Amino acid sequence: MWLSADDQECRYDALGLGRTKDGIVTVSELIGILREQPEGLRVVVNGYEDGYDDLTAEQIKVTRIGLNTGKHHYEGAHGEPADAKDAADVVEAVLLQRTSN
Repeated sequence: MWLSADDQECRYDALGLGRTKDGIVTVSELIGILREQPEGLRVVVNGYEDGYDDLTAEQIKVTRIGLNTGKHHYEGAHGEPADAKDAADVVEAVLLQRTSN
């Protein structure tokens, strides 16, 4: 079933994403959200331009990122640690890496 942007927003709120600090999800909050879902529910990530890809264990890792380094609308908000303005802006994060490119 395809959901409109408005329907997707409501679904995100129903999953509890609307109650996180600054909209950022922590590992603890993600675990809580996932616990409320059926155990057999498929986990996917968005495709490069369209569609969805299945998520495998090999695509989940902890990585270091530089916060707020994106300069263009087509870049992610965060980037490589070397691009961070200050050492305090380099943090570890869980990465769910998509495979399509």
